[in-house]
Amino acid sequence: MRRLVPALVLLLAAALLAACAGFDPQELDPRTGSAVKLIRDDPGGDLLAYEDRFRRWARDGARAKVDGLCASACTLVLAHLPADRVCLTGRARFGFHSARLAGHYQVASLDRRAVGAVADLASLEMYLRYPDWLRREIDRHSHRWDRDGMLPPANDLLVLDGRRFRAHGHPSC
Repeated sequence: MRRLVPALVLLLAAALLAACAGFDPQELDPRTGSAVKLIRDDPGGDLLAYEDRFRRWARDGARAKVDGLCASACTLVLAHLPADRVCLTGRARFGFHSARLAGHYQVASLDRRAVGAVADLASLEMYLRYPDWLRREIDRHSHRWDRDGMLPPANDLLVLDGRRFRAHGHPSC
């Protein structure tokens, strides 16, 4: 029996993780009673996973609430959902940087320049998807990293607070 308990605990933990895979935290909007997807202090991550998530949210007509930092791939929410469907708390901030290839996206046969070129293409794709006003705002800061028309380098982070976004149609929540 002693050997069985740790195995059962691991099995239950694995089942719980599997059940949560693809789960998007949400809460009810007190004004409308409808579900709102919650983005809270999200550092970003796998670009393709975020792309899939936000495409699904857009397809389903979801609304999102940003509370805290939404950085890196998380900022793709701004490309997929219209401003009036992404509300911002007083803590909302967005952090932008260039894409970087990690782990399973790196191809052994590519040299460093090719990997950098692929990362630059991914960064350009993200940049071009942002609303015009946001691209102009990013460009205003581009002197800091000497790269016009691009996102900051992967080791830098441009953080913009929610006030700029509210001025462009993002409601408070």
